[in-house]
Amino acid sequence: MMAQGGRLIVMAMVGCAAGIFLLGGLYPASSYVTENVFLIVIDGVRNTEAFDDTTHTNIPHLWNDLRPLGTIYSNFYNTGTTITTGAHLAMLSGVRSGLPHCIARGDDPLAFECYRKELGIPQEQIWLFDNNPDGFIGMDYSTHPAYGEEYASSSYHAYPRSDMHVARALAQAMDQYHPSLVLVNLFEVDRMGHQENWEGYLEAIRRADAIVYRIWKKIQADTTFNPAFRDTTYRDKTTLIVTTDHGRRDDMHGGFKNHSMRDRGCRDLMFLAVGPDIKADTVIETRGDQIDIGSTIAELLGFSLPLAQGRVLDEMLIVPPGKDESNGEVESRAVSSGWHPGPNRSLMDEVRVTDTDAMSRDPS
Repeated sequence: MMAQGGRLIVMAMVGCAAGIFLLGGLYPASSYVTENVFLIVIDGVRNTEAFDDTTHTNIPHLWNDLRPLGTIYSNFYNTGTTITTGAHLAMLSGVRSGLPHCIARGDDPLAFECYRKELGIPQEQIWLFDNNPDGFIGMDYSTHPAYGEEYASSSYHAYPRSDMHVARALAQAMDQYHPSLVLVNLFEVDRMGHQENWEGYLEAIRRADAIVYRIWKKIQADTTFNPAFRDTTYRDKTTLIVTTDHGRRDDMHGGFKNHSMRDRGCRDLMFLAVGPDIKADTVIETRGDQIDIGSTIAELLGFSLPLAQGRVLDEMLIVPPGKDESNGEVESRAVSSGWHPGPNRSLMDEVRVTDTDAMSRDPS
């Protein structure tokens, strides 16, 4: 299923019905309340203009309305490549990607594919939305021989249209298909940064903040916010994760126009999660990593990421009955012990973020 800039169109799917019976028994169904996960990536927002700004002027909804409902990580990092393609592949696969920008088809299975294959989820239940010019065309499935196009997500590529257009397309898909796993990339912040338009960059952050809040209100079917938000499919059973793929260079490394370096400005990420299994009004100082996002999504929805390097962000989870927080069971589904680096993978397993362009493999 793919659409570009217009109506959402259903295309033929292969093997979905069979997968429900043949592939659903590896792991028990998730014991969490969460039935849906929405991952929203505000592309290229530097944390100094987001959570690290004590005024929070650019993110009033994220900070004042959503933060009290959920958990933020105050030490959350991209320890791989600080570019759009590699960062999104890291989030979706749980593996740090060394792929250069715009070579989007990675070789590690993505959450989309694993969710579909393991639990027999039909294609229209999984969606990727973006308005990025070149970083997402191949991000709906991997080249891994056990996965691939048969288990692709649906996708909607809206470049050169606005973040608001992407949000409208998402709303249409929510009403029409009720997807249970969604990735949304909002590109305008990164675009304004690359244009070195400071005021445009800040305004794009504020627009993205409002869009995320609107999406949450639709998820919660808040008719006081919008009378059209009547569909209760997602209410109180959806986890929303809001983050960024990379930051931007700090002033010591060239300023906000670009990214792709190893300085703190590029690596330091905002991270917020809200949902029925997420602790409310919580700030966690334990270090989190971008590759932990895929593992956490897999944990919540009850499938595995077989090559994931990341861990489950269990500090933010309300552990359901039957799961022992102390014995590591929370991490068992999502993390494989058999991972070994392939030709395209970064080996930065224990990178310490520094204030310079230097890196250390010594854990912080």
